[in-house]
Amino acid sequence: MAKSGAPHSLEGTFVGRFRVLERLGAGGMGEVYRAEDTKLNRFVAIKRLTDSMRSDPVHRKRFIKEAERLSKLTHQNIAGLFDILEEREEIFLVMELVEGTNIRDHFQRETGQRKFLEIAICVAEALRTAHAQGIIHCDIKPENIMVSSSGQVKLLDFGLARQSSKQESFVTFASGSMTLSGTPGYMAPEVMLDEAPGAQSDIFSLGVVLYEMLSATHPFRKRTVFETADAVLHIEAPKLETFGIQRSLSRIIAKMMSKDRALRYQSADELIADLQEVLRTTQPELQVPHVVRSVGKFDRWVRYAKRHRNAVVALFILLVALGSVIPALKNARRITNVLGLSKAPLVAVLPFQNVGGQQSGQAFTDGLEDVVTSELTQLTDRYVLQVVPASEIRSQGVNSAKSARQQYGVDLVVEGSLQQVANMWRATYTVVDARTGRQVKAGTVSVSVGDPLGLQDQLANGIAKSLGIRISETDRDRLAASGTAVSAAYDNYLQGLGYMQDYHKTENLDLAIAAFDQALHYDNSYALAYAGLGQAHWHKYVEQSIPSEISDASLACQRALAINSDLVEGYRCLGAVYSSSGKYQEAAQQLELAVAKRPTDDESVRALGLAYEQMHQYTQAEATYKHAIELRPHYWAGYSRLGRFYYIRGQYQKALEMFQQAIATAPDNNRGYNNAGGIYILRGEFALAIKQFEKSVSIRPSFAGYSNLGTAYFFQRRYVEAVDAYTHAVQLNENDETTWGNLGDAQYFAPGQRNLSIVSYEKALDLGKKQISVNNKDADVLGRMAVYNAMLEHHEEAQKLLNSALAIKHDSPDVWWSASVVYAQKTAATETILALQSALAAGLSSAYINSAPYFDNLRSDPRFQQLIQSADRLEHH
Repeated sequence: MAKSGAPHSLEGTFVGRFRVLERLGAGGMGEVYRAEDTKLNRFVAIKRLTDSMRSDPVHRKRFIKEAERLSKLTHQNIAGLFDILEEREEIFLVMELVEGTNIRDHFQRETGQRKFLEIAICVAEALRTAHAQGIIHCDIKPENIMVSSSGQVKLLDFGLARQSSKQESFVTFASGSMTLSGTPGYMAPEVMLDEAPGAQSDIFSLGVVLYEMLSATHPFRKRTVFETADAVLHIEAPKLETFGIQRSLSRIIAKMMSKDRALRYQSADELIADLQEVLRTTQPELQVPHVVRSVGKFDRWVRYAKRHRNAVVALFILLVALGSVIPALKNARRITNVLGLSKAPLVAVLPFQNVGGQQSGQAFTDGLEDVVTSELTQLTDRYVLQVVPASEIRSQGVNSAKSARQQYGVDLVVEGSLQQVANMWRATYTVVDARTGRQVKAGTVSVSVGDPLGLQDQLANGIAKSLGIRISETDRDRLAASGTAVSAAYDNYLQGLGYMQDYHKTENLDLAIAAFDQALHYDNSYALAYAGLGQAHWHKYVEQSIPSEISDASLACQRALAINSDLVEGYRCLGAVYSSSGKYQEAAQQLELAVAKRPTDDESVRALGLAYEQMHQYTQAEATYKHAIELRPHYWAGYSRLGRFYYIRGQYQKALEMFQQAIATAPDNNRGYNNAGGIYILRGEFALAIKQFEKSVSIRPSFAGYSNLGTAYFFQRRYVEAVDAYTHAVQLNENDETTWGNLGDAQYFAPGQRNLSIVSYEKALDLGKKQISVNNKDADVLGRMAVYNAMLEHHEEAQKLLNSALAIKHDSPDVWWSASVVYAQKTAATETILALQSALAAGLSSAYINSAPYFDNLRSDPRFQQLIQSADRLEHH
């Protein structure tokens, strides 16, 4: 009798002489049970059709066909058929029982490359036998490849197998839905496209399985069937060399997974020959470092800890640091609040005046301001105080208490001046209440010209006292540590910092590099000067798109850390270099160390959040951005960065809330309005967007403000006005690739200007190529370059770039938007709609899509209309 509660189960019953013991699982067509052969005293597998298929004569016929096919296959690596029974108006297949684990579970343990190759060859030999009988398996996946407890490899389940001579349909589209016969993600492209499968189709599927086993990453699987199908058809898997797999093996798998079946191995014989050649040259002790990543979390952590002790120690330090920052503030030394505020005051150090006017003197003065700001920032871990970074003050041109209040909502500003009188430096400083403009405290410091270290120490200490801070001797010694005892070296170091304050000027970066070099001439073990030199080279790369600068930056940063492994500036510098080079994991490691060594350095914390984001570790990124806000709750930039993160993730309401918080914190900062306007564009609220951008450019004309204003006009089909706004943008910044691309789009659609768009697109491509030459993992840039090529009708190059972008960042609404435009320009309606569906699933709004002129030729397509209507309902639900 069947067990109660399971009326359709065979458990506890007999099928012929076979006593059914337990259900092992179910597939697309059948259920499989473990049973005992009471005559031969052995265990077997019994397979039956599922409930829904038993009464269907078509499926019964296919089930019998499976038995016929299996009866022809006799091979040690194929699970054999023992018998076929008809009983109770059902058909049962009695099959070899393979007790062990499927290949995915098997490779959860550390397995050597040699063993991997032996298993791969066994499966290939099973396919060779099947193909020789004209049988194509059609469902190669990890669950259908078993490794027995004795180590024998068995290929299972020929339930979807086909005779190679037959033309059968495997993928059909009907009413907007996809019906798959097989397993999405492992199906070959031609099967997806409804072509007849062949030996090459099974070889493709096996290639996907082997890739997954080697990398612990499925090369194509996405969140939906549509996205997975698109990935199989269009996205090239990352090379296995990036996972540490040797090139010869990587090339074999890549050939197996070629999109074009003609470029794959044409037979299992060819594949086996190449696998055996790699096996022949593989030493028994060689291990595949990335075969496994799905074991229990604790076991995985223990193994990782054993292999990477230093990284684990650093991570532990980071976690302790991050976990202790907020509690520490509760017990921090409180300042004597000079304004009577109930909160920690937000302070801005304004640019110091150089009384004398010489360029080198101005650079020295600016560098001194930078150092003083940095030292005050370091005090925030022990004293209740918040400080706006010097780079922010300079970049926004803030030079008065009023503008600091407007831009950042600060409570206090520090103003200062420096003058050389004979052989003495005389520095004056004033603390001003930014709300009233009233002077609160003031002081003067005088030291010998030959003692810049003393000047820095006395000035920082004097300003701290004016803010109500009584610095302990320990803290004072810590801040006074400049990294050099050579006054001339420190003098030049300050000049280098000063020149970098206005790094947008080409000559300033050259002067900064010269000053840092001069500092190192006086003291070649000056770690801070190396870090400054690396930062200057990095800025030169970013500002001028000179690829060689990135290697110079890397060398200088590494030299800084080689001299002083505790140098936060060195880790931050190297983190920026790695991030710009697409080495996001390495960037995160450097920035984790920076944060661990200086937990209050919110600049490093925000950079770390970006590194996590670039690694697609979104939960960690969000938590890190929030931590930066906790460090500086009254500083607008923290909210802006978190808002940008939400925007990238397609979480527009959360993004808008953060940008509105940034505006509330600093109501006269143009960037808050600019960012909020961008969200209104994405929500299709173009009139609101235009108001935000007009407010932004009225506060401060910027290329970003004008560019976004142009985009709002563009989506309202006001193309001539869009061209005008974008032209203003490129005049303010001629090196921004996105703005040139936007200008090209506006010219493309503006009456009589399409020829002008060619120059703009080519300029955008030129700038994009410079970025990609240094960081070929920037999916956003690759996606935009694909669009520029599509608009120029360079469709082959556009598809190539798009494939690369999707392979890197397959869950981005921006990249899927690029994909939809590329397909629209090719007039590939189905692919365009699939891409738009993926963009919507990733978070893009239907209003944004519906307003875009790129899809005008699809507006009468019922699928497009249904897509927009469905998205509208979901968004307003």
